[in-house]
Amino acid sequence: MEGQPPPSDHRGEPRVPLEVEVDCRTPQAAIIDVAVNISRGGIFIRCPDPPLLGEEVTLTFVLLGGHRLRVTGSVVWSNPVEGKVFPRGIGVKFTKLGEREQELIERYVEMFADKVLERAGQESPATGTAEMPGLDQPGRGEPRRGI
Repeated sequence: MEGQPPPSDHRGEPRVPLEVEVDCRTPQAAIIDVAVNISRGGIFIRCPDPPLLGEEVTLTFVLLGGHRLRVTGSVVWSNPVEGKVFPRGIGVKFTKLGEREQELIERYVEMFADKVLERAGQESPATGTAEMPGLDQPGRGEPRRGI
């Protein structure tokens, strides 16, 4: 799936904006990049030199409220070229989450997905079936205004 947008039916989980620094570590490198969005199952990170597909990464980042998380994931999507719709970066599927990390991510996603959908006049994303317009754009840890 390199360079191609992931099919929306494969995402399966609502995504919400998240713009925070992410310490991304692979066996070969340690880099600091910026997250674009997050879901219960993974995170998209803007990065100029994406790790390879299938590579395991350890991510450390802070959610709203100062909650520091450390999770492990696998690179499942990569866009090596900056584009108008999709920035250069990687999609990481979470593979190892502690109970605390899972709960914090779920609460964050639910809180902001509900706010975005409420503004758009749509149903709650609890089932993961609702479309969320405008969430492919980065936010500062909260939904963009005017959506």
